[in-house]
Amino acid sequence: MTELQLLEAIGMLDEKTVLDAEQFPAKEKMLSPRTVRLTRQISAIAACLLLFCGTALALRTGGSKIADREPTAPDMAATEAAGGMTATSSPSSHNAPSEALQDSVITTAGATAYTTTAATTAVMTGATTGAMTTTVAESFPIGGSVILPPEAVWVYAEDFNSYGDTPLALDTLDLLGWTKLTADGDNAYSESDVAFALRGGRLYFDNLDTAEDTFGDGTLTRGKDAYYTIDPLNDDYMKPVVSGKYTLQYDLEYVGAANVKRYAALITEFSDDRQCYHSFHLRIGGTSNHQIHYYGAWKDCSYPDPATDLNPAAADPTGAEGTPLLQKLLGKDIALHGDDMNLANVRLTVRLQWEPWVGHHVYVKTAAMTNFIKVSAPDPRAVGTQYVGWDGYAAALKIGGAIEGYLDNIFIWTGWGEQPSASAEWYQPVP
Repeated sequence: MTELQLLEAIGMLDEKTVLDAEQFPAKEKMLSPRTVRLTRQISAIAACLLLFCGTALALRTGGSKIADREPTAPDMAATEAAGGMTATSSPSSHNAPSEALQDSVITTAGATAYTTTAATTAVMTGATTGAMTTTVAESFPIGGSVILPPEAVWVYAEDFNSYGDTPLALDTLDLLGWTKLTADGDNAYSESDVAFALRGGRLYFDNLDTAEDTFGDGTLTRGKDAYYTIDPLNDDYMKPVVSGKYTLQYDLEYVGAANVKRYAALITEFSDDRQCYHSFHLRIGGTSNHQIHYYGAWKDCSYPDPATDLNPAAADPTGAEGTPLLQKLLGKDIALHGDDMNLANVRLTVRLQWEPWVGHHVYVKTAAMTNFIKVSAPDPRAVGTQYVGWDGYAAALKIGGAIEGYLDNIFIWTGWGEQPSASAEWYQPVP
């Protein structure tokens, strides 16, 4: 029986699920996450019902029973409290965690059917037992499972200060342990020969043919979108972080671009097949988009409602779609300056706060501003919020076309609080 047939049989096949199936046929990964989650949940519930019926039948016929396995919801407060954080090192200018994380314990957000054993109950309260590794897969039938780290611990910190200046080169990112993705092998939309240099404690990127660019001889591909994985922030390392709330913050300063729509961004929840991710595109002209890239399509996460005023794509000077971001950041009228490189030479800080199974809340400030302003949040009226939930956890850098500028101060920490102190603990994945 197919997933759609299963949904139809139990009366839960709706128009949205049918449309998803028509848009993304044949493969489960091409269904929307909403459909995948729903069918997995139904399958798990059906399995539980079968187990219950089988147990009842066994009891009636004198067979043995499965002891102490009642469906129950986990104690999520205890889940978040579990951690095993022991390191106390201070964040340095270059943090490159490399140990792989194995799937272990505790539930993932979104799961709805569980069976509990004594071993997994002990794990939920933070205890460790020798039996737990043999019961986890059986006890949590939906998705993977991880231990959520405690809040306010460092996950990653890179301020580029530990490196001396380097010449403009194509292999500069090798020093950082970042890797260029290709169109052929990594499903990248395109690839471009971006030149990088470390200058004054910042990472300079150049995807233009500028006068100083020694590569401007026509032999390289320039100006197209380019993607670079931040290899320390791989799936294994980031999965427990993304399973809870976390904050990612970074600085940007643009120098120039081919047009006002170009940008650079850190993309998150990057899927293993490199086709799904979250992105906040802060464009050099002063507009933006908060979107999900999902198998070749862009899905908006924000909604044009002046009442919430959380639509960074607003471009109507009347405010009918919300206040334009350019006005929020620089006080400029988009009707007069919409075609200008408004954010060139403006130091910006982007803060993304992740809410599991919901999406990112986005904050931005300029160096001249004391406080962040919230510019976007996941809105249930936006189509993009229906596409949150694929199995992707990694982070990467995207250079969005022909642009040059600086990236600096990439910080990730758990929770939504303010940036931890230099003496705060470091996140330690539980093996």
